[in-house]
Amino acid sequence: TIDARRREIRTMQLVGASSATIRIPFMMEGLMHGLLGGALATLLLASANLGFQSVLEQMSAIGQVPTFPWGVMLLTLCTFGAGYGLLCSAMALRSPMRT
Repeated sequence: TIDARRREIRTMQLVGASSATIRIPFMMEGLMHGLLGGALATLLLASANLGFQSVLEQMSAIGQVPTFPWGVMLLTLCTFGAGYGLLCSAMALRSPMRT
């Protein structure tokens, strides 16, 4: 994203934008991508679990298979995804910008 928008970044630098004004949108983008990735991962895991759970219930003599706390999984994956997105954005911003 940074390489794709280097003309815009250079223009912002020329008109006197602070480094925080330039960096914050990229950090927010990384955060949002991480949150959406965590939510998507939880959705995919929950749907796969639902399919496997129905198969296991049919094959099992026990009957009911224990359920999983998906709220905790959603919170965990979104938190780690947001942290990873912020970390990657920060690392990308630390590399020298080519203009």
